[in-house]
Amino acid sequence: MNKLALKLEPIERATARLRNKPASGLRFEPELEAIFDVSTRYRHARRRLWLGWTILFMYDLLILSDFRHLHSNFRFALAVRLLVTLWLAFSSTLHFHARRVVRELNVVSIAIAIVCSNLILYRNLSPVLSSVSQVNTLVALLMIVVLAQLRFPYAVFATATLFAMQLWSIHATHIMTVPQAIFTIRPIVVGELFILLAGFSMEREERLSFLSALRVDLQREKLVALNRELALLSSQDSLSGLANRASFDSRFEDLWNQAVETSKPLSVVLFDIDHFKNVNDTQGHLYGDEVIRRVSQLLVQSLRGKEDFAARYGGEEFVILLPDTSHAVALKVAQRIRRMVELAGSPAFNDDEHVPNAFTTLSGGVATYPGVGIEHRDELLREADVALYAAKDAGRNRIHSAALQWSEASRRSVRPRR
Repeated sequence: MNKLALKLEPIERATARLRNKPASGLRFEPELEAIFDVSTRYRHARRRLWLGWTILFMYDLLILSDFRHLHSNFRFALAVRLLVTLWLAFSSTLHFHARRVVRELNVVSIAIAIVCSNLILYRNLSPVLSSVSQVNTLVALLMIVVLAQLRFPYAVFATATLFAMQLWSIHATHIMTVPQAIFTIRPIVVGELFILLAGFSMEREERLSFLSALRVDLQREKLVALNRELALLSSQDSLSGLANRASFDSRFEDLWNQAVETSKPLSVVLFDIDHFKNVNDTQGHLYGDEVIRRVSQLLVQSLRGKEDFAARYGGEEFVILLPDTSHAVALKVAQRIRRMVELAGSPAFNDDEHVPNAFTTLSGGVATYPGVGIEHRDELLREADVALYAAKDAGRNRIHSAALQWSEASRRSVRPRR
């Protein structure tokens, strides 16, 4: 479940309720409870797995006591121990993937199996052994509630069930007097209540720790998302939505270094919106802003893939970086963009008949590394700029190329500096 989709409000409500009104219940709201269950399931499963095998070993040691005290019924006791042992071994596999109700009831069943077997086997031997079997109930309850961290509603159910079994065992036995039964059951009841209170406190603290950790994780994730958004905003031109000049400079440096190291071509295309000052003067600055946004959208649509990079260079100028792109291909890309802007670059015109309309067109200049006189990325950009103004001087709405490209022999023999 995505934690970013979770808000801080339910976390704060649950924290305040657990701290101020714990008697109202430990369970969270459904969405938060689901996250809590997923977050704690594996840790609880590992704990219960190791505890289960420890309990199994300790339970099987009781066979030695059976051999000493149950001479005539030892085979029956051995059969009972074997059945309970098989159940303990099987139940240890249910902790990792089962639903919560299955996992919790499985722990309860382990306690019931252990206590029931001891009460049945030792209930009519002697008051001392019967009292010991009653005390073993406390041990079993302590293990499942405190060590296995049984969820509190199931802990209440287990305590009530085990207490009912104790009352039945005392009622069914004929070797205890009433004072002996009261003397035996009284400390057990007190112990069970304290175990329940300990289980409640442990689960409450576990849930509070979970809420605290979840709050920290949520705030950290939201902070990362905000920082990512701020980084995007700091590298993005607010009007056009394209990368800004600072972002272009960083990307240009990376692509230039990559081109120098790999000897692969890098093309730069500079565009300028024709007669943009006249557009602002006649149509208004709002219309001019709309022209810039429309041209920016067309530039993005014309990029060939995620490696191509478009940025607003300043004012009405735009720049496109085309890594691993030859001069001929860069000219085709530039011509495609010019034609798209010529066809679709003009927003709706002003309805005022006295204000002349102007169609949006682009002039562009293309330069490619390696090229004549290009030994630094600034020179590559300057060559594209020279070609751009040559296009504007030639009548605008056209693409011009920079100086002739190097021959293949020259490209292999000269390695420019960065």
